[in-house]
Amino acid sequence: MVDPAATTSRERVLANAGVWITILAWSSIFPGLQIVLRGWHPLALAPARVGFAALIMLVYLACTEGARGFSRGLPWTRLFLLGGIGISGYMTLMSFGLVYAGAVSAAIISTLTPAVAALMARFVYGERLTSTTRWAATAAVLGGVIVALGGPRHDADFLGGELLLFAAVVVWGWYQFGCQKHLLHLTQGQVTTYTSLTATIACIAVALAVQYGFGQTLAMDLSAQSLLLVAYLSMAAGGFTLLLWHYAIRRLGVTVTAICYNTTPVLSLCLTAILIGERPTPLQAVGGAIIVGSALFAQVRAERDRRRASGTSA
Repeated sequence: MVDPAATTSRERVLANAGVWITILAWSSIFPGLQIVLRGWHPLALAPARVGFAALIMLVYLACTEGARGFSRGLPWTRLFLLGGIGISGYMTLMSFGLVYAGAVSAAIISTLTPAVAALMARFVYGERLTSTTRWAATAAVLGGVIVALGGPRHDADFLGGELLLFAAVVVWGWYQFGCQKHLLHLTQGQVTTYTSLTATIACIAVALAVQYGFGQTLAMDLSAQSLLLVAYLSMAAGGFTLLLWHYAIRRLGVTVTAICYNTTPVLSLCLTAILIGERPTPLQAVGGAIIVGSALFAQVRAERDRRRASGTSA
């Protein structure tokens, strides 16, 4: 790994450009999905998005790893579980959550991902958490509850959209842990490619079952503009943006890039207001500030503790 202190000025400029290009792309996902879902049913959109991403990753894997990337003896059962439940479940839940809760709630609740990951590490995988992480995760979950209760709705008793969004975050956390636990013998390119491929198969199977088994028509907007936006949303979530992100992490350090990442919900809310005219309520703004603040607090404390430990060991 490149030492952040040893990077040149040119590398730092490129790394910062990569960070903000990536953050802008990720910030545009929720308002972009809100627009696309006007012409697409969520169950039809999921296979379209993940299928395009899988196609791109297959090309990437062939170019970077060649025949080794397509080796035999792959753990297909685990790949189907992680892709079929993790990726397809995340995309489907997120899309339905957007329909019922809106892009503002999605942008804010998605920032619960680190807190959910920390709680999952503790209660599912038995990992010990520092007191800072416990307090930060608790505060973040509290912020998520405030966001859910503070969102505008036609029926004051309906919180289904926010619950679906939170479920999407939990499923994504499970997918990430599962990949790290069960697929460590595969390269990152193989993990991303094959879980995207199995997710595509799962999404197509669900869409066909709903359309032909239950007789429900799944709307698809096949106009050139809509298809281009679907392709963009597939690439904005991964692929080239992930390469830029990892390039920046190696040259700026994890802490700096993670703190930059916390601006994502703010930019997403700004883009949502500009593109679709949806703004957070005051209560949602309070909940979002608690979530982002808890993440920043945890990162700053972790960096301070790391520097103290380095100074002590030196």
